[in-house]
Amino acid sequence: MSSFYFKRWFVYSYLILFLLSCLFPITAALITMGTLLLWVGITDVVIAFILVFAGFVLFVVTQKINASVEKRVLSIILSVSSLPMVLLLLFFTHIVAIRWDILLPGLAWRYWLFLMVITPLVKILKLHDSQ
Repeated sequence: MSSFYFKRWFVYSYLILFLLSCLFPITAALITMGTLLLWVGITDVVIAFILVFAGFVLFVVTQKINASVEKRVLSIILSVSSLPMVLLLLFFTHIVAIRWDILLPGLAWRYWLFLMVITPLVKILKLHDSQ
């Protein structure tokens, strides 16, 4: 029973760390480069490695879980799929001065990683809910 709580804690911790990680390229794209500190960049890279490694762990841990999560995952993916359109809207309207060369690569790999780990995350939560 305690392993289910650990897995649920792992999922929520991963999501919080993922959201924190998304703040790095957003902040870097909105603030001039001279004001950013070196430790911010190093912290971003460290968190990125942690997220990728934890994503791999999620795949390994959930490989044997046979939870049917397709409908839930599809609804999440459909909700998240509009985010690139928001970026396009910002790009074409020029409402905010954004450094796109920093923002797009930073968010692109995070978006890909999120789409890759959403199924394992939902599997763990569904497994915990069914216990």
